[in-house]
Amino acid sequence: MLNSYFTVLSAILYQYGATIDKYIGDSVMAFWGAPIAHEDHAQRSVMAALDMHKAIADLKIELINQGLPSTDMGVGINSGMVNVGNMGSIYRLNYTVIGDAVNLSSRFERLTRVYQVPTIVGEETMQGAKDIVFRELDTVVVKGRSHNAKIYQPICRLDELT
Repeated sequence: MLNSYFTVLSAILYQYGATIDKYIGDSVMAFWGAPIAHEDHAQRSVMAALDMHKAIADLKIELINQGLPSTDMGVGINSGMVNVGNMGSIYRLNYTVIGDAVNLSSRFERLTRVYQVPTIVGEETMQGAKDIVFRELDTVVVKGRSHNAKIYQPICRLDELT
């Protein structure tokens, strides 16, 4: 089941030029901008999230039809400066990203359960994603930060708005 889930999500992430960092349990950590820079990284990440939610809805039906448990998914997206590269020890290195922007995206993912929405993005991501309709959700202070963060839910592509 997890292999099917990861295959569906990974295909969409690759389509939008993401670097898949790792699989963590049933989660996928991905980022844009390294090793290949993408000026439109915010747009790509939100479009990927919208497409992943559509694909998960289809996968959910397949899993139920096979008698397997269905799945839901929350996505947290944030834009900002990060440290990227091979990190670890002499025993194991991992090409990854670290920094406040990464931590904040993880907090946003957890907030999807609280706000009962599929995806939450930060303000910088919302501002960088063109032709996408967003709904402002709230201003929050997340664990580990003293600054407020505005959070938004991407609703749909502008051309899909009815």
